[in-house]
Amino acid sequence: HSNFNNSLKVTAKCTSLTVSFEFCLGLGVALLLIRRFRARALIRAMMFAPMMVTPVVVGIIARLFFQPDFSIINYFLGVLGISGPSWLEQHNWALISVAIADIWEWTPFFILIFTSGLVSLPQEPIEAARVDGASRSQTFWYVSLPLLKPLMLVALLLRTIDSFRTYDIVYVITNGGPGMATELLSYRVWKE
Repeated sequence: HSNFNNSLKVTAKCTSLTVSFEFCLGLGVALLLIRRFRARALIRAMMFAPMMVTPVVVGIIARLFFQPDFSIINYFLGVLGISGPSWLEQHNWALISVAIADIWEWTPFFILIFTSGLVSLPQEPIEAARVDGASRSQTFWYVSLPLLKPLMLVALLLRTIDSFRTYDIVYVITNGGPGMATELLSYRVWKE
Protein backbone atom coordinates (compact mmCIF):
# COMPACT_ATOMS: atom_id res chain seq x y z
CA HIS A 1 0.00 0.00 0.00
CA SER A 2 2.78 2.48 0.82
CA ASN A 3 4.41 1.94 -2.61
CA PHE A 4 1.07 2.48 -4.32
CA ASN A 5 0.37 5.61 -2.25
CA ASN A 6 3.83 6.95 -3.08
CA SER A 7 3.26 6.31 -6.80
CA LEU A 8 -0.11 8.02 -6.60
CA LYS A 9 1.44 11.11 -4.94
CA VAL A 10 4.31 11.24 -7.42
CA THR A 11 1.88 10.87 -10.34
CA ALA A 12 -0.40 13.62 -9.02
CA LYS A 13 2.57 15.95 -8.47
CA CYS A 14 4.06 15.24 -11.88
CA THR A 15 0.72 15.50 -13.70
CA SER A 16 -0.22 18.81 -12.09
CA LEU A 17 3.24 20.22 -12.80
CA THR A 18 3.47 19.09 -16.40
CA VAL A 19 -0.10 19.77 -17.51
CA SER A 20 -0.16 23.28 -16.01
CA PHE A 21 3.16 24.21 -17.64
CA GLU A 22 2.15 22.65 -20.96
CA PHE A 23 -1.15 24.53 -20.88
CA CYS A 24 0.43 27.93 -20.16
CA LEU A 25 3.33 27.48 -22.59
CA GLY A 26 1.00 26.13 -25.25
CA LEU A 27 -1.32 29.12 -24.99
CA GLY A 28 1.57 31.60 -25.01
CA VAL A 29 3.28 30.04 -28.03
CA ALA A 30 -0.06 29.70 -29.87
CA LEU A 31 -0.67 33.42 -29.37
CA LEU A 32 2.73 34.09 -30.93
CA LEU A 33 2.28 31.64 -33.80
CA ILE A 34 -1.02 33.06 -35.02
CA ARG A 35 0.77 36.28 -35.97
CA ARG A 36 2.35 36.52 -39.39
CA PHE A 37 6.14 36.66 -39.52
CA ARG A 38 9.01 35.18 -41.49
CA ALA A 39 9.92 31.56 -40.82
CA ARG A 40 6.58 30.92 -39.09
CA ALA A 41 6.10 27.64 -40.98
CA LEU A 42 9.61 26.47 -40.06
CA ILE A 43 9.12 27.34 -36.39
CA ARG A 44 5.76 25.54 -36.36
CA ALA A 45 7.36 22.42 -37.84
CA MET A 46 10.16 22.51 -35.26
CA MET A 47 7.70 23.02 -32.40
CA PHE A 48 5.72 19.91 -33.32
CA ALA A 49 8.74 17.62 -33.78
CA PRO A 50 8.90 16.34 -30.14
CA MET A 51 5.27 15.24 -30.28
CA MET A 52 5.88 13.30 -33.50
CA VAL A 53 8.66 11.05 -32.18
CA THR A 54 8.11 8.15 -29.81
CA PRO A 55 8.33 8.77 -26.05
CA VAL A 56 11.36 6.44 -25.88
CA VAL A 57 13.30 8.74 -28.23
CA VAL A 58 12.25 11.75 -26.13
CA GLY A 59 13.48 9.88 -23.06
CA ILE A 60 16.84 9.09 -24.68
CA ILE A 61 17.32 12.73 -25.70
CA ALA A 62 16.34 13.88 -22.21
CA ARG A 63 18.74 11.39 -20.66
CA LEU A 64 21.54 12.98 -22.70
CA PHE A 65 20.54 16.39 -21.36
CA PHE A 66 20.37 15.24 -17.73
CA GLN A 67 22.96 12.45 -17.49
CA PRO A 68 25.09 12.52 -14.33
CA ASP A 69 28.55 12.46 -15.95
CA PHE A 70 28.09 15.23 -18.48
CA SER A 71 24.82 17.11 -18.45
CA ILE A 72 24.34 19.41 -21.42
CA ILE A 73 22.10 21.63 -19.32
CA ASN A 74 24.69 21.84 -16.53
CA TYR A 75 27.33 22.76 -19.11
CA PHE A 76 25.29 25.78 -20.21
CA LEU A 77 24.47 26.67 -16.61
CA GLY A 78 28.23 26.54 -15.92
CA VAL A 79 28.85 28.96 -18.78
CA LEU A 80 26.49 31.35 -16.98
CA GLY A 81 28.37 30.76 -13.72
CA ILE A 82 25.63 28.64 -12.14
CA SER A 83 26.41 25.27 -10.59
CA GLY A 84 23.85 22.79 -11.91
CA PRO A 85 22.35 19.98 -9.81
CA SER A 86 22.80 16.23 -10.21
CA TRP A 87 19.57 15.93 -12.16
CA LEU A 88 19.03 12.18 -12.05
CA GLU A 89 20.62 11.45 -8.68
CA GLN A 90 18.57 13.70 -6.39
CA HIS A 91 14.89 12.99 -5.61
CA ASN A 92 13.37 16.39 -6.47
CA TRP A 93 15.60 17.03 -9.48
CA ALA A 94 14.90 13.59 -10.94
CA LEU A 95 11.16 14.28 -10.94
CA ILE A 96 11.77 17.74 -12.40
CA SER A 97 13.89 16.24 -15.20
CA VAL A 98 11.09 13.79 -16.04
CA ALA A 99 8.62 16.68 -15.97
CA ILE A 100 10.81 18.80 -18.27
CA ALA A 101 11.02 15.95 -20.78
CA ASP A 102 7.25 15.50 -20.65
CA ILE A 103 6.66 19.24 -21.04
CA TRP A 104 9.01 19.33 -24.03
CA GLU A 105 7.19 16.42 -25.64
CA TRP A 106 3.57 17.43 -25.02
CA THR A 107 3.49 21.25 -25.13
CA PRO A 108 3.03 21.01 -28.93
CA PHE A 109 -0.31 19.27 -28.25
CA PHE A 110 -1.61 22.41 -26.56
CA ILE A 111 0.02 24.66 -29.17
CA LEU A 112 -1.75 22.76 -31.94
CA ILE A 113 -5.15 22.86 -30.26
CA PHE A 114 -4.90 26.50 -29.16
CA THR A 115 -3.59 27.68 -32.54
CA SER A 116 -6.47 25.94 -34.28
CA GLY A 117 -8.93 27.39 -31.78
CA LEU A 118 -7.60 30.94 -32.05
CA VAL A 119 -7.61 30.86 -35.85
CA SER A 120 -11.17 29.52 -36.00
CA LEU A 121 -12.70 32.03 -33.55
CA PRO A 122 -15.57 34.06 -35.00
CA GLN A 123 -14.27 37.50 -35.94
CA GLU A 124 -17.49 39.46 -35.38
CA PRO A 125 -17.26 39.66 -31.56
CA ILE A 126 -13.55 40.51 -31.75
CA GLU A 127 -14.14 43.26 -34.30
CA ALA A 128 -17.07 44.60 -32.26
CA ALA A 129 -14.88 44.80 -29.16
CA ARG A 130 -12.19 46.68 -31.09
CA VAL A 131 -14.77 49.11 -32.50
CA ASP A 132 -15.98 49.72 -28.93
CA GLY A 133 -12.42 50.71 -27.99
CA ALA A 134 -11.14 47.54 -26.33
CA SER A 135 -7.38 47.05 -26.36
CA ARG A 136 -5.75 43.84 -27.62
CA SER A 137 -5.39 42.47 -24.10
CA GLN A 138 -8.99 43.37 -23.19
CA THR A 139 -10.22 41.73 -26.39
CA PHE A 140 -8.26 38.59 -25.55
CA TRP A 141 -9.36 38.40 -21.89
CA TYR A 142 -13.01 39.32 -22.34
CA VAL A 143 -13.83 38.00 -25.82
CA SER A 144 -11.36 35.43 -27.15
CA LEU A 145 -10.67 33.60 -23.89
CA PRO A 146 -14.34 32.98 -23.02
CA LEU A 147 -14.88 31.66 -26.55
CA LEU A 148 -11.89 29.32 -26.12
CA LYS A 149 -12.94 27.95 -22.70
CA PRO A 150 -14.73 24.82 -23.99
CA LEU A 151 -11.74 23.96 -26.18
CA MET A 152 -9.36 24.58 -23.27
CA LEU A 153 -11.38 22.31 -21.00
CA VAL A 154 -11.33 19.47 -23.53
CA ALA A 155 -7.58 19.90 -24.10
CA LEU A 156 -6.91 19.89 -20.34
CA LEU A 157 -9.05 16.82 -19.82
CA LEU A 158 -7.45 14.84 -22.67
CA ARG A 159 -3.91 15.75 -21.64
CA THR A 160 -4.54 15.04 -17.94
CA ILE A 161 -5.92 11.60 -18.73
CA ASP A 162 -3.00 10.93 -21.06
CA SER A 163 -0.51 12.16 -18.46
CA PHE A 164 -1.55 9.38 -16.09
CA ARG A 165 -0.31 6.90 -18.71
CA THR A 166 3.25 8.26 -18.77
CA TYR A 167 5.61 5.33 -18.62
CA ASP A 168 8.24 5.36 -21.38
CA ILE A 169 9.97 8.57 -20.32
CA VAL A 170 10.30 7.38 -16.72
CA TYR A 171 11.59 3.99 -17.80
CA VAL A 172 14.26 5.46 -20.08
CA ILE A 173 15.36 8.46 -18.00
CA THR A 174 15.30 7.28 -14.37
CA ASN A 175 13.91 3.74 -14.23
CA GLY A 176 11.71 4.95 -11.37
CA GLY A 177 14.59 6.16 -9.24
CA PRO A 178 16.41 7.42 -7.32
CA GLY A 179 14.59 5.35 -4.76
CA MET A 180 10.97 5.72 -5.82
CA ALA A 181 11.17 9.46 -6.58
CA THR A 182 9.94 9.14 -10.17
CA GLU A 183 7.91 5.98 -9.87
CA LEU A 184 4.69 7.06 -11.55
CA LEU A 185 1.54 4.96 -11.27
CA SER A 186 1.91 3.42 -14.73
CA TYR A 187 5.51 2.47 -13.93
CA ARG A 188 4.42 0.96 -10.58
CA VAL A 189 1.72 -1.09 -12.33
CA TRP A 190 4.30 -2.35 -14.85
CA LYS A 191 6.67 -3.22 -12.00
CA GLU A 192 4.01 -5.17 -10.13
